[in-house]
Amino acid sequence: MGRGVVFLLLLQYSLGVGVRATVQHAFGPTPIVRPSIVSTVVVALVVAVLVNSAHRPSYRQLTGFTVVALVIGTAVTTLVGGGDGHVGALYPTLQTGLSWLGAFCIAYAVAFEVEWRRVIEMLLTRPRE
Repeated sequence: MGRGVVFLLLLQYSLGVGVRATVQHAFGPTPIVRPSIVSTVVVALVVAVLVNSAHRPSYRQLTGFTVVALVIGTAVTTLVGGGDGHVGALYPTLQTGLSWLGAFCIAYAVAFEVEWRRVIEMLLTRPRE
């Protein structure tokens, strides 16, 4: 239970922000579809899968994922304009969604696929010329 709560809190700052931004561009703030509720449900589903999986990520990996995704997602949506346009328009929704999807893919690669111990070891034990 405790691991799930920590995962939920960590992923709200990356996955939750991206889903909320995309849903807000797609539907806007309506009484039926609230972006914060949709993002919380999506994050809760992802957390349920992560907590019940055989290969649970560590807190360090999730923190790295969150930081990298938040920085890249925020930078890209700020630089590109975050899909400015009419609410419900296809292009701004796709632009925002794909910006965050790209941020999540890069963050996944950095947090889960890079063997940081080997990188640090290689940098520290590099032969002197």
